[in-house]
Amino acid sequence: MAPVLAAALSSLRLDAQAAPAETPADTLRIQAEWNVARLQPRDGQLTFTMSRLPSAGDGQLVVVVGRSDLSALLDVAGTRVRLPLYGQRLDAGENEVRAYLARTDGAWLEIGRFPLRLLDRAGFESFAMRPKLDLQSSGQLHAHAASGAPQATGRGDTYQDLALNGGLDGTLSRDGWNSTVQGLVAGATREQARLRAAQLGPRAPELDLASYAIHLTRPGVGFDVGHLSIGDDRLLVNQFRSRGLSASVTLPHGLQLGGAGTAGSEIVGWDDPFGIARPSHRLVLGTIGFEALPSHPGMLRLALSTLDGSRQPTPSFQQGAVTDREESRGTGAQLIAGDPSGHAHLTLGIARSRFTNPTDSALSGGSTLVAVRPESRSARFGELRVDVLRGAQIGPAPTTLAVTARHQRVDPQYRSIGAALQADRDEDAIETTGSIDALQVQYSLGRAHDNLARISSLLTTRTRTHSLNAALPIAQLLRSSPGAWWWPQATATWLVVDQRGDRVPPNGGFRLASQVPNQHTRNLATALAWQRAAGSLSLHFNRAGVDNRPSDGTPTDLVTDVAGATLALTMSPALTLSTDLSSETVDDVARGFRAHTRRIGTQADWRPVGHTTFTGTLSLAGNEDPPATRRAHNVDVQLEASQGFNLYARPRDGSQARIFVRYTLSDAQLRLGQTLQPTLRQWAMNGGFSLRLF
Repeated sequence: MAPVLAAALSSLRLDAQAAPAETPADTLRIQAEWNVARLQPRDGQLTFTMSRLPSAGDGQLVVVVGRSDLSALLDVAGTRVRLPLYGQRLDAGENEVRAYLARTDGAWLEIGRFPLRLLDRAGFESFAMRPKLDLQSSGQLHAHAASGAPQATGRGDTYQDLALNGGLDGTLSRDGWNSTVQGLVAGATREQARLRAAQLGPRAPELDLASYAIHLTRPGVGFDVGHLSIGDDRLLVNQFRSRGLSASVTLPHGLQLGGAGTAGSEIVGWDDPFGIARPSHRLVLGTIGFEALPSHPGMLRLALSTLDGSRQPTPSFQQGAVTDREESRGTGAQLIAGDPSGHAHLTLGIARSRFTNPTDSALSGGSTLVAVRPESRSARFGELRVDVLRGAQIGPAPTTLAVTARHQRVDPQYRSIGAALQADRDEDAIETTGSIDALQVQYSLGRAHDNLARISSLLTTRTRTHSLNAALPIAQLLRSSPGAWWWPQATATWLVVDQRGDRVPPNGGFRLASQVPNQHTRNLATALAWQRAAGSLSLHFNRAGVDNRPSDGTPTDLVTDVAGATLALTMSPALTLSTDLSSETVDDVARGFRAHTRRIGTQADWRPVGHTTFTGTLSLAGNEDPPATRRAHNVDVQLEASQGFNLYARPRDGSQARIFVRYTLSDAQLRLGQTLQPTLRQWAMNGGFSLRLF
């Protein structure tokens, strides 16, 4: 049928070129009765209406849907024509329906052309799912350790571990709803490598759920299930990430409502799939937002948040910490305003939180402790950003300047489970960002102090910070040609921090005035970088100084200088080389001692053919510490050969499977005074494979 249809359509195009621009008024026409703007089911029926009853001289009615001639399925009853689609192999999405009259003289006359949007076989407007499953094996084939040295792994000379990572991500839409789906599972044969090994130990599942997220939206409505981030109030709930549920709806007149519930800490695993099963380990957040000018979002917005949270002494799955029970309830408000031109932007916020630290018998150890009283405290912040210069000119140089002022105060004992803030602290800062021609500069000045309640037994610390960042592409400044490779990109960073205590607090645990901190820290970093297709070169220098200034005047300066260079060369598409040189000097001014560390590292990557790769690294390091009469030299070598191949598919982004063999050698020498310690030399041979199943 396809060759006949192609020949007929070719003949039709030739006839159409010779046909007159107008057709007789009595020519039979056909009109679609379905809504061409909406998607139609694949097993539905198309209905047409003809302009009049067909006659013998009109010819045979032919209907083509996409690339398929479905004329044999037509049911003509008077002026109505029905075309069932059930069982037909038609493409989902956009199609075109064309109707012709095939006349007895061989000419085809087009009498109608209509769009047809079809759902897919599952009834979705669009459906795209991409599964992923990777299998990795890595282990030690053989090893040798220096005499008397402990084994690095404690597992013997030979072992092999298997790990699995699988997931699914995709998008689908139907009836105005759009959804994205993502999921990831992780498995490991080795107990210590399992996802919840730190929490469950030997009980950790070999295959566990790492994350999943379902995002469902339609105009004005949104739902989220799985791992998500909630809250945009920096004082109450600020991008708190965990597993949970959230919903939002946009109402008329700029009103927005939202609600969310999550676990009290970031969780993984198959347990508690929605994250809200335990009331004692759960955060519940409600939000109300109001856009005073819905046609200009962000010009004047008020946002209110309320939080009710409780957390058990269960840290996040990757956090090794001793935690305590916590509960907090609070409310927060934020006001965001801006001018129509976008030159000024103001954000104000305030929050009030009641924090409770219930008694935890697991931490008290059976002792009688004084109960911590619930406390209600406040926090506030403000930020104003003004574009002083935008699109201005200083001579021929385009110039910009923006100034930002910030203030934040967090009361003593303020605590909200949903936001990581340092309590008992008042901060102010001003920041300027600007550019003159190619030069970009950022400067900030900040001050902070604690002990806001002025408790006499607590140390009050005052901090002042100055920072300056600058970047200058010299070639752009000099309007050099693109081939002027000798002009580098220059960057510089300067940071100064002064931190001092006000006085010696009585009954504060300080015995001497010299124990009260009075520290001046400074850091200067500069770099020059050249970038070309054949390679790159960068030179960098960093000086960091710490000056402790006790009241007795004893100097305790410590200055660290680090200088280095990095050279990378692309010898050919298959061969790259790089070398890194660094020198570090630590100068203890108070004692008049210096320690030196020198390092050189090289790396090569060679891909001679296909998916074959050879890599190698060599690192030489030397350390000299005269005060300790200590000298050390270390040599580290790593060589790896890997081969990729495809089993049943040819993916675009590399090979489907890869095996590797890796050899590592470590050689350490240490001299203490005039005594040379025995050389510690160890090597290992590792190997494994990775397989992308799909």
